[in-house]
Amino acid sequence: MSIIKKFALLLAIFAALSLSHFQVAFAYPQCVAIIVNYEELQGRIHIDRANGKPPGSDAMLYPGDKITGDVAYITFECAPYADFHNVNNQYYLISYDPPTGLDKYANELHEFTNIFVKKVDSMIEDNPEPSKSNVTRGSKYANTANYGFDLNPRLGFNTTLMNNQKVTFAGVATIDNFGRAAAPKGYVVKDSSGQTIFSGTFNNGEATLDLSTQNLKAGEKYSWIVDGNAEYDFTIIDADTTKKIQDIFAQIDAKNTSPEKRNLEKAFWAQYISDTSKGKINLYWLSAQLLMEISPNSDDDQADKYRLLQKCYNHLMEEFDAY
Repeated sequence: MSIIKKFALLLAIFAALSLSHFQVAFAYPQCVAIIVNYEELQGRIHIDRANGKPPGSDAMLYPGDKITGDVAYITFECAPYADFHNVNNQYYLISYDPPTGLDKYANELHEFTNIFVKKVDSMIEDNPEPSKSNVTRGSKYANTANYGFDLNPRLGFNTTLMNNQKVTFAGVATIDNFGRAAAPKGYVVKDSSGQTIFSGTFNNGEATLDLSTQNLKAGEKYSWIVDGNAEYDFTIIDADTTKKIQDIFAQIDAKNTSPEKRNLEKAFWAQYISDTSKGKINLYWLSAQLLMEISPNSDDDQADKYRLLQKCYNHLMEEFDAY
């Protein structure tokens, strides 16, 4: 099973994406429990769904679902922080009360995977497959870094950076009165008081900066200005949050998988952390940067890269609309 197929289902099960400005694919709430012996009991129980008919297997349960019938015979497996309540010996009510905070992510993923991954794998065929048109488009752009998506400007709008990263800036080409495109030439970075900290030039519209060589302060907002015109903001993430993110990435790097798969997994996490941070963290630029560094060979990995890049592009378009 490809990384994104499994992670997409895991995500649907153990974490709700709390987005204010992004339309995600998983509009239905997260699955939090599974009826292990559903096939045996499906004619003897009834599930009143709190949110209408769910995607995937009917054995999957969601917050607010109510089960009536021969409930005493049900065998459950629950995700962390999920529970079922016997209400007056008449029905079971499913609940979910997860903790909040970035420090829970890695432990939750490990714990959740141990409990659920075998069940998830057995149910994956019940979930709708990605459209073949997306996979085809991914293969079509297999030899390019961005699969045809225009992801500039990078880093994007109002992003967050970690102090020890190498970051690739990219401006947006301008069009003159004759319809000719001109690549951006240079940029400056300023602090919140408007003081110029450093400046640089673009090479083919891009410039790489090692933030570990700069004395940038956590929590302060900076701006990078392209050709004295277009202006974009970024903030440095605090050291504690940075360490938590790096710990997640370190766990991925320790896996015995290919560099392409590790980048795909880290790109997924960069998006997930952004989506669940309630607007405090924006690492979509990092997800795009990780994806553009790899050229997957397998069809599944190409399709995964395409889907993740598509989310980066959609996120950038929402930022354009907001600004």
